[in-house]
Amino acid sequence: MAALHQQGARFAYFNGFLAWDLGSPRSPARRALLEQRREVVASAGNLFVDEFAELGPEAGVSWFNDWSHTSAVGQRRIGALMCAKLTRTGDEHAP
Repeated sequence: MAALHQQGARFAYFNGFLAWDLGSPRSPARRALLEQRREVVASAGNLFVDEFAELGPEAGVSWFNDWSHTSAVGQRRIGALMCAKLTRTGDEHAP
């Protein structure tokens, strides 16, 4: 984050999710890691997006090729989310 700040750059971090997140909540360790990432990114004034919080309710097994790699279906929806978050008019977080 310091290097980005020195360059005057902005940063957007999209925290992904795994197929097993569909069936049960994230483990305490994974939740702690997510919150640590969120704090680092947001405290530097950058955009942090939890993809599962945004898309989890509509996600299904067709979104994945295996436990961690998204299918074309998942990639299309995640890509649309990214575009929406990064192109909103007046978004103070857009890089």
